[in-house]
Amino acid sequence: MKAIILNKPKVFLSLKTSLGEGPIWNHKTQELSFVDIMNNKFFIWKKGKLRKYSIPFYISCLLPIKKK
Repeated sequence: MKAIILNKPKVFLSLKTSLGEGPIWNHKTQELSFVDIMNNKFFIWKKGKLRKYSIPFYISCLLPIKKK
């Protein structure tokens, strides 16, 4: 994997979240996950693609788990 060196901050994702929190970078899967607490959504960004999930309750964070 090639390292990205930036001199200035760069916006990779521009979303309209109400309360975006809990970013987690999973180095094994190369995924960034985070939540929008007030809108009951969580997001997973991988390889330049963003997946969005809606759930019926508030969520404050996500944690990766080990597959068995």
